[in-house]
Amino acid sequence: MASIIKVETLQDTAGNNAVDMQYVANGSAKTWVSINSASPAIRGSFNVSSLTDDGSATGVMKITTTNAFDSTDNMSVSSGAGNTTTGGGYYKSAGWINDTNNYFIRAIWGTTGYDIGYVFGQVHGDLA
Repeated sequence: MASIIKVETLQDTAGNNAVDMQYVANGSAKTWVSINSASPAIRGSFNVSSLTDDGSATGVMKITTTNAFDSTDNMSVSSGAGNTTTGGGYYKSAGWINDTNNYFIRAIWGTTGYDIGYVFGQVHGDLA
């Protein structure tokens, strides 16, 4: 039998840093990942089971989630930073959702994709 704990607010033991449960349930990223797209390798993650180089274009990485989302209408946010032989600094990064278990991320400088050292992504939405 599953146990249920019902609370309205979480707070640390010092009585500071309180947060309402609605923000914990609805305002948290359900997946996040920090990757090195040049390797490719996962630096850190939550709810991510694998990372693969998609191969469709330079810099495109496929992230597979451990737990599926309820739909493809969720929000993906991503960014990147690193150096390449042609440029360096902060990269814009596109993220898009393919299906309820996969999303893609790509580091871009101008209109060109790059495999760089630091790419970050997260998805907000409801899990299935």
